[in-house]
Amino acid sequence: MDRAHQEGPIAPPVGGPDSPGPPTLGTSLGAMPHLDRASWLVAAACAAWAAAFSWDQPRWTLLAVPLVLVGVGLLPRRTKTGAAFVVAAAFVTFVTGSAWGNIDMVVPVAVAMFALGRASDRRWHGVVAVIGAAVASSLRDGLTLDKVTITVVLYGVTWVFGLVVRRRALAAFAAVARAAVLANEDPVVPHEDNERLARELPSASLALLDGCGHVPHEECAPELLQLIDDWLAAQTLEQATADVRE
Repeated sequence: MDRAHQEGPIAPPVGGPDSPGPPTLGTSLGAMPHLDRASWLVAAACAAWAAAFSWDQPRWTLLAVPLVLVGVGLLPRRTKTGAAFVVAAAFVTFVTGSAWGNIDMVVPVAVAMFALGRASDRRWHGVVAVIGAAVASSLRDGLTLDKVTITVVLYGVTWVFGLVVRRRALAAFAAVARAAVLANEDPVVPHEDNERLARELPSASLALLDGCGHVPHEECAPELLQLIDDWLAAQTLEQATADVRE
């Protein structure tokens, strides 16, 4: 499967086949119970928003409220299913004749579009969802080009923002995973050989550079130069002290 089209945020594997590696974005989010509570609080707020505008509308309009509640609540773990529920709620308000135009569904749909962008790089998912939600919103009170343009831009911007957040999170996790590998593993020279060499060489000192592998002069040049400067300064001081004693 193409890495760019994998569902959910994935970080690269770390270590050998038996190594658990650092947590990925997906496993980190799944390990936080407060995230579930927060997501359902957001879902309740979105449902309350929809209910506030649907209360005095035709009674079937209230069917959109549980769809919004379930849809937004599912977004963190079942993003496509949750977004489908929210878009379905938008169509329910259109079919039942809600008089509030786009206002009653703008918050739930915007939240769903952001979550969809953050969860997947598959652009056709976002395009279909944005167009579907925009059509459902624009059909009320008569379909016009201005209404379609405004809703597509609004929902499209929230979806693209989710894509940006996803890419930045993936980049951050990839950098952390790569640093962990480079800091702990040198595929050419084992750490035991470095320790043995440091013991056998007179005046040698051993230093470990976090985030560097076998080529520190390219991977961590500033840190390496600082270590060399410190070692030379220590050697100069030691030689000067010896000269004074003589």
